[in-house]
Amino acid sequence: MKLLIDSDDNEYLLNQQHLLESNGIPAYISNRDSNRVIPFGISKAGLWVYMDEQYDEAMALLKNPNYVVQKQIDMAQFRELAEEIEQDRSGFNATMRDLLLGSVLLLTAIFGFIYLFDRFLS
Repeated sequence: MKLLIDSDDNEYLLNQQHLLESNGIPAYISNRDSNRVIPFGISKAGLWVYMDEQYDEAMALLKNPNYVVQKQIDMAQFRELAEEIEQDRSGFNATMRDLLLGSVLLLTAIFGFIYLFDRFLS
């Protein structure tokens, strides 16, 4: 991912993102809510292009909205793939959470058993 522009104006970034994506260039806005949380523009929102090889065309399109993008991506396919990846990540996160919870419960049971055994022997 490469940064295209940063700004305090979320509406402007959303419009630019729409321009890019309607022309087959997947884009992402980072720190979208940062200027509400962190005042005075310390942390600006940024518009990023997902695919580095589309950076030059994305910049050309942002400078000239009539530019015709040569290497367009099928946005429906891109979103579908991104959703699949997110679901896979969610499944992995749930598995890791369950393993951590199981480990904590097991350790609690072991330490509880040791504590009770020690009190029983005293």
